[in-house]
Amino acid sequence: GLRWVSSDEGEVEFPTTFANRTMYLCWKLGDDDLVYWRQPEQSFDLRERIPDQALATLSSAARF
Repeated sequence: GLRWVSSDEGEVEFPTTFANRTMYLCWKLGDDDLVYWRQPEQSFDLRERIPDQALATLSSAARF
C-alpha cells in the first residue's frame, strides 16, 4: 500500500511488481502525474521517469 517517504516534502510511494521486479512508483508534491519509479535499493532522490512504453503498459494493465 501507500507509504509516506517524507510527509514534510509530500513524498509518497507505492510498491508494485513490473516485469517480475519489485519496484516503487514515486510521487512528490508538485508532480503532475505518477510517472516516476525507483528500485528498492535506491533512495527516493534517485527516482527515474518511467519510460513512455512502460507507462503505456502499466496504464493498459490498470485500464486507465
